[in-house]
Amino acid sequence: MPELLHVKTIIIFMAIGNTLAAILVLLAVHKRTLHYDFLFMISLAVQGAGLSLIFLRGIIPYTLSFSVGNSLYLGGMVAEGVCLLSLATTVTKRWRLAFTIIFFAQLLVCWAPTLKDTFRICVGSILLGCCFGIPAIFLIFFAARPSILQKFLGTTLAFCSFFTIVRGSFFYFISDYNLITPNFLQIVSLLTQALAMFVAITGYILTHWEFLYKDLELLASTDPLTGVPNRRTFFDNAKQELNRSVRHNHCLAFMMIDVDHFKNINDNYGHHNGDNALKALTSRSKNILRSTDFFGRLGGEEFGIIMPEISKEQAVIVAERLRCEIAEMEVNTDQNSFQITVSIGVTMQTATDKSLEEIMQRADSALYTAKKSGRNKIVIV
Repeated sequence: MPELLHVKTIIIFMAIGNTLAAILVLLAVHKRTLHYDFLFMISLAVQGAGLSLIFLRGIIPYTLSFSVGNSLYLGGMVAEGVCLLSLATTVTKRWRLAFTIIFFAQLLVCWAPTLKDTFRICVGSILLGCCFGIPAIFLIFFAARPSILQKFLGTTLAFCSFFTIVRGSFFYFISDYNLITPNFLQIVSLLTQALAMFVAITGYILTHWEFLYKDLELLASTDPLTGVPNRRTFFDNAKQELNRSVRHNHCLAFMMIDVDHFKNINDNYGHHNGDNALKALTSRSKNILRSTDFFGRLGGEEFGIIMPEISKEQAVIVAERLRCEIAEMEVNTDQNSFQITVSIGVTMQTATDKSLEEIMQRADSALYTAKKSGRNKIVIV
């Protein structure tokens, strides 16, 4: 029968597709382990094996084709659902328990000898829909690192989940129906599952590459010790703010902060505690500054601050508050604690400034004067 050939053709292509995808995932991540990659690869391989057994129905024993085949296929889908959920959120113990319950419920349906095929397919379809539906909801609404790609993936999986559940519920009322019964709705159902397979595999891989790109972008723009923008990112943003202030005729303040006697701190308390001092300075400064201010590490113990739309008097007040609160701050060590002070150079953008370098030179000169005149001071030029 042509329809039967069509159904089995879709099934075998799904089996081959899952197997090849498992190999591709293995080749893509064999030198770079990401969360759930191994489980995702195994889930695809298991689904491929299960679909192959389902394809051989009528050639191999019924138990091997239906019970074992469907157990492998649905079990693989449960594992894949866990992996897809991991793209959106942390898979907690509760979620692992929920998917474990779905898995054992599917095993019960596949191996219960007294159940009709229509009932098995109905329950199996609902459970399969849950494997798609749970990650779909999180990808659309609750993703920890949301993106358009994740929303598209979640929307497609939600559609596949809905159709799978509706299909299973519909076929419950049809007698003498099984997985390879030839009809139009069955073919559409299998094509929907094939679509879900393709979107899930492609979406999983692309989302991980998206995460990797964002992580690399963050590493390239962030100081690894303090977590604030690094020198390159700071000056990129400073140039943008400078251009914006010129365009809108707004005031702009530029500050340079340097930790006094930082070498002595490293020598007396160790580099680890010197790092802790820089972290504490960063945390305290960020609590003082406005959300519109831009704070970054320029290198070593030197930091910079860009303050748009602020007057000279207000900038001096902020600088003084920074100096005082940092001086009062305690940096704890294993045995005791110590305090640090900072020198701050402040300058304002002027109408004659042609570049960021001119502003930075004035701030650096003010900082040099503050350190030469006794440190723990503010100098504005």
